[in-house]
Amino acid sequence: MCKANQTPAAIEGSELSVTGQDIKTHGPPKKLGDSGEIVFQLTVYKRGESAILKENSSKRSRFREYSFLDKSSEISAPLLWGFSSNPLGIDDIEVGGRGRTSSHPGQSATIVGTCFMEIIKGWRGNSLLTHPKETLLR
Repeated sequence: MCKANQTPAAIEGSELSVTGQDIKTHGPPKKLGDSGEIVFQLTVYKRGESAILKENSSKRSRFREYSFLDKSSEISAPLLWGFSSNPLGIDDIEVGGRGRTSSHPGQSATIVGTCFMEIIKGWRGNSLLTHPKETLLR
């Protein structure tokens, strides 16, 4: 199990938990680089956390060489971005519970399929210079 809270850091798995104060899905699905697989994007704003619930069957990095691949590995940051090969609907985002603060109910979701989450802006250090969607999606 590994933890990270600054760039560069990412996680990959077949099922990820996602928690934060503002989880947003993004417009039309996009194709994933050379494979052409369709993925659905999401961004986690404010106190984002993501952890691997299920590992990929082949334990190798597909998107970033620095990705964590072990079960229970997690990343946390004020801004996370990622995608899943299965769509995440508004009803799939649970309000309350994990991610809760005294002034905000928090949100959580589980994404499945081909899953990837990366820290865009960490608690420390610099933000990524190039957003991952510029290099991973077409």
